[in-house]
Amino acid sequence: MRRIAAMFMAFFLALGLSTISQSSASADTVSISKTFSGFEFEKTAVTPDMKASIQAWIALNADFTQVSCFGYTGYNVFNRTKAFLNKLAVTRAKNTCAFVNRISSKTKVKSTGGIPSTSKNPSSRRVTVTLTRSGIIDPGGTGDGTATGVIGTCDKNIIVKMRSRLLRGDLYFSQISLSDISNNCKSKFMDIYFTDANGAELSQALNKPVTGATLSLLWSEFSANELLSTTVAKVIISIHD
Repeated sequence: MRRIAAMFMAFFLALGLSTISQSSASADTVSISKTFSGFEFEKTAVTPDMKASIQAWIALNADFTQVSCFGYTGYNVFNRTKAFLNKLAVTRAKNTCAFVNRISSKTKVKSTGGIPSTSKNPSSRRVTVTLTRSGIIDPGGTGDGTATGVIGTCDKNIIVKMRSRLLRGDLYFSQISLSDISNNCKSKFMDIYFTDANGAELSQALNKPVTGATLSLLWSEFSANELLSTTVAKVIISIHD
């Protein structure tokens, strides 16, 4: 089973009930991302093959000065606890970022995180590495001038828009809308996870069918129905068979 992750920074803005939508390009940061698979089952060491691939990619992007890593686990064969799987995913990320910093000392570790997956495909034991530098970026769906995207094999770009709703005087997540979904993703399924800045999961919506170029989900379709907008730091999107 192939799972394709697409991760977007999704910082909500406290702007009443306004849409968190696309904004024009701004002088902030440029981020590029790539996913590397190959971790051994329930192991956290970056394998020699992965190191070679990562090192070659870093060499091609030597002007980037910060690195973030986000790890994933594969299928939970032995019914491990969620804490065990989270630690496994995060440690894979930490080890990867530490390796990047060793081979490129000027590339400082910005953040690490991780989340379990349920795929039985060995390639799901992976890590997404994001390099960042100063520059001009089209912020996509974040609305605050920063963005990160992971290019998957069924799509190279998905536009994400977020909405908040006013509840008891505070702004809560209301709706996520995705557009420009590639036709290559049609008939697959999408998982969406919200996490905080440390990568801890806040809410999820799983196995939503991709039937066309757009997909929209309301707050009621997520596992946590009342989610403060200010607590959401990342949206992780996984498209799979």
